[in-house]
Amino acid sequence: YMNPFVTFIDGGRTFVCNLCGSATEVPREYFCNLGPDGVRRDINERPELLRGVCEFLVPKEYMARPPRCPPLLFLIEATSFSVRSGLLANACAILGSLLTELPDHTEVGVVTFDDALHFHALPPPDVLAAGGGSDEKAKLLVCPDAEEPCVPLPCARLIMPVGLVRSALQDLLAQLPHLLAEAPGVESCLGAALSAAHEMLAPTGGRVVLLSALLPTRGVLKLKDRSRAAAASSSASESSNREKELLTPMAEWSSFAKKLVAAQVSVHGFHFAGGATHSFADLASVSHLSRSTGGATFIYPECSAAPESAPRAWATRLHSELRALLLRESGWEGVLRMRCSTGLRAVSYSGGVHRAGDVDFDLPSVDAETTLSIEFEHEAQLSHNSVAYVQAALLYTTDAGQRRLRVINGALTTTTHMSNVFRYADLEAILNALMRQAMMQATTHRLHQVREQLVDKYVGMLAVYRKHCAANSASGQLILPESLKLLPLFGLSLTKSTALRAGADIKIDERVVRIAQACRLSVAAALSFIYPLLYHMPMGDEPP
Repeated sequence: YMNPFVTFIDGGRTFVCNLCGSATEVPREYFCNLGPDGVRRDINERPELLRGVCEFLVPKEYMARPPRCPPLLFLIEATSFSVRSGLLANACAILGSLLTELPDHTEVGVVTFDDALHFHALPPPDVLAAGGGSDEKAKLLVCPDAEEPCVPLPCARLIMPVGLVRSALQDLLAQLPHLLAEAPGVESCLGAALSAAHEMLAPTGGRVVLLSALLPTRGVLKLKDRSRAAAASSSASESSNREKELLTPMAEWSSFAKKLVAAQVSVHGFHFAGGATHSFADLASVSHLSRSTGGATFIYPECSAAPESAPRAWATRLHSELRALLLRESGWEGVLRMRCSTGLRAVSYSGGVHRAGDVDFDLPSVDAETTLSIEFEHEAQLSHNSVAYVQAALLYTTDAGQRRLRVINGALTTTTHMSNVFRYADLEAILNALMRQAMMQATTHRLHQVREQLVDKYVGMLAVYRKHCAANSASGQLILPESLKLLPLFGLSLTKSTALRAGADIKIDERVVRIAQACRLSVAAALSFIYPLLYHMPMGDEPP
């Protein structure tokens, strides 16, 4: 795509691509004469030639189907644990309050589940159009077959624009905790609920907001408690191998994640720990759906079946995180393609998304919090002080239903002097890249090996600096480059994070979620994850 780094020659009739170096004739409708300085005279009217980041509205050729705002489907667990812990009541109250902030065109539906599926049919569109929607009641439809779940009504009756059903939907959410508390099931058929959500959203794409707690032990995609085998391990080596297996999703869930990606359905998971009796929900499998589809993952380990009078601080955090997720600017049905100039090649991607092929990335969901890390390697020698170019092109649909192309361009100066590499090194970017690599290795290596590899990388960087940039220093003196002087502090802090540190006090599900969250962190946010901030909170009459 056109960018500020292309060169126009032959009076503006030809341009030379900065990525491949080929010369191409300028189309007649794009032609403009060059000024005395060799720059196009209309450059101030061409944002793509003036700005490093630019967006375009694309024609129909870039669309697989007409663009639209994706439907929003809430899946809420309604098991006996969910009722006793207050999960169901708090979730319904929070969602009801947030409906007033959603745009009127947002299509919303609600499905609850325990050991069966509960579909909630809203009033028919013709009744709502006639003005009688406020007097109509939603209908509860139960699907007891969790092995072969089916959707009992057309999706138009289950998912409707919130502007038409806001009042009816708020009434439904207010009644659900009392309606479903009469005879809640003990087991969870989460897999069946997700399969039904896929069937409902497959024709249009969409997003699923999942609120669940228990291990799905009924119906399709049911799981077994794998944590018991790890707890029964006799040796440290065997226990380490078991933990590595617990961090790996089950094959059926990996296959289901690919189906969601193909249908452009994203999953955002809010997971609630079950206390001492329900401490394992196999989030390695469940949260893999979020990582593969570009969704976010949250965990509330303090949630438990406490008495009704017990304070629930997690509900406040749930409201804040759910509101941020629903109201932040987002994109849908994204496809990412990376290009780079001659001599470079993209070799690895880390960001928790499913790679569709050798060139493109499928991103069913992308928002302001989505961050990707792409590693390049040299295919050929780059000359000193030459410029290497990279270009990322993201095709996506906005919340308003517009199909857009965002092009991000970068130019990087190359050097053959090692001192320049360390002088301009970006510590925050290095830590973010190393953190992502470590998180991706957590499912293929033992955690102690991941920690050791991180430390070896830190030592290797500092050893290279000492060898090539500070060879005359005393052998017993610690020499650190100015740009990386905090590398030992932040680097060792990363090995002690919840995602990587050793200790029986860390539950496997919490570790899984922290790994998933780390793969979404921006460069700035990763520092707080690695090295948390401390605040002084004055108590009583203590001065601030």
